[in-house]
Amino acid sequence: MAEGCRKINKVSKRIIMILYHGTNIGAAADLISGQIDVNQGGGEFGQGFYTGNSIHLVSAWAWHRSKQDMAVISYDIDDMKLIDLRMKLLSNEQARNERKRIKDEKRTRTIAFKDYDIVIGPVVGRPFANYMQFVFVGTEGQNFINRQKAEQLWQI
Repeated sequence: MAEGCRKINKVSKRIIMILYHGTNIGAAADLISGQIDVNQGGGEFGQGFYTGNSIHLVSAWAWHRSKQDMAVISYDIDDMKLIDLRMKLLSNEQARNERKRIKDEKRTRTIAFKDYDIVIGPVVGRPFANYMQFVFVGTEGQNFINRQKAEQLWQI
């Protein structure tokens, strides 16, 4: 699949965005079956369930974290349902500032955006151009991502 891939759902005729999540093989089955807990993860934008539009970046992250135990999961996200979430969109500058604030405050494992269900912004901790991260946060964000079609693409 291409980076930032979209496809048309054959039944609903709606546009579907493909997002990816890198993990380990042990966690993959739980995530695919809708057992995502947004309180488990953390990163540039604080606690949440991180997905991205780059299969390359997600798989590299999973490899560095899990090595031979890595797996990549894809999620089919209905754009029309995504817009119902309370969304925080970050520009490059805003994302860099938020990352710095969260890191300085040592809040990478706490929810930094309590008034939102999803935070969307560029990856800023590494020199990657045009790669976006979609971080599902809070109860509504968790419920949304757990209802999406997911499948394991591959594992090593």
